[in-house]
Amino acid sequence: MPAADGGAGRRIRPSWRSVRFWVVVAAAVALAVVVLQLLHVSGAPILGGIIGAAAVSLTLGRRSDLAPSVSRLAQVVLGVAIGTTIGPEALGEIGASWPGYVVVLVGTVLLGMLAGLVLQRWTRVDGVTAQLGMLTGGASGITAMSADVGADARLVSVMQYLRVYLVIALLPFVSRIFPGDPARAADAVTLRASGGGPVALGLAAVVGSVLLVLLINRVADVPSLTVLLPMVVTTVLRLTVPGFDPAVPAGLEAGALVVIGVQTGLAFTVAALRQAGRMLPLLIAAILLMIAACAGLGLVLAAITGTSPLDGYLATTPGGIYAVLGVAVQSDVDVAFVSTAQVLRVFVVLLTAPLLARWFRRRGPGRAGRPVDGAC
Repeated sequence: MPAADGGAGRRIRPSWRSVRFWVVVAAAVALAVVVLQLLHVSGAPILGGIIGAAAVSLTLGRRSDLAPSVSRLAQVVLGVAIGTTIGPEALGEIGASWPGYVVVLVGTVLLGMLAGLVLQRWTRVDGVTAQLGMLTGGASGITAMSADVGADARLVSVMQYLRVYLVIALLPFVSRIFPGDPARAADAVTLRASGGGPVALGLAAVVGSVLLVLLINRVADVPSLTVLLPMVVTTVLRLTVPGFDPAVPAGLEAGALVVIGVQTGLAFTVAALRQAGRMLPLLIAAILLMIAACAGLGLVLAAITGTSPLDGYLATTPGGIYAVLGVAVQSDVDVAFVSTAQVLRVFVVLLTAPLLARWFRRRGPGRAGRPVDGAC
């Protein structure tokens, strides 16, 4: 009997340690999210998840993972939320200006690929991680799918959010340099950046997407579809079904972003942070050059569409969509024009990411997704 009791005790102790670990993670993440929100930091839920979970993981020296079902559910919610951002009004805004949009979309994707190649060439980062880390948009979606397509999610999150915050930091200065167009701004119709219909419809879209992903995964396990499939299906329904305008509850979307952040943060190690620190100067230089090149594309877009230079710049920034729209609303620009270009860029980048990852895995077998410390 004592042996049995001792065995039972040994079985219970790991369980309590696990509970304590997740309580500490939850507290650290909640604190990080609240602080970031009080500081009005864009992307507070996912960044708080990354920072809080990484702090606990690094401090306690313990590696743990979320249940796959939890992380997949969060990815489905994110996919549906992204899918609500493109509707008939976006297609109407494109109109005769479609050549300019095509130039911008292709140009920004190519710039991200070029920056990824430079980073791969001058650092030890593998091709898949470099490409996903330097893609120009959809930071939360890219972070969510990065591990599933063979990239190092830790480095991808560092690269993606460094780009986002450099873009945001430069916005106040650039908006003073580039002139707007008050007349065009006054005539413009603001385009919503997310679904505004019934919440029940948004919940139904999430549940339907979960069932669809489960069905598809029984036939072929393609992890990246967990984000992309709900995104594409929701978008197609918005474009083709009259009155289909779902709204994912804000709390549910924020919770999904926190989960994705926690999943990434728990994988951080001291070695990963050291490598990120070593590549930081080159990474900042590459991102600043990318921002400058995208500004050049913005001037081209402004010339093609007859909009102001500020319209063109805000429409082509490589990230920071919500901060960009916040600046656009307070400036003399066509908000519908800017938001359409930004949303389409995110959509195209997220569709492109798995294809790029697959191509670079085939091009460099054995390197893709290689963790910096060999622990993952």
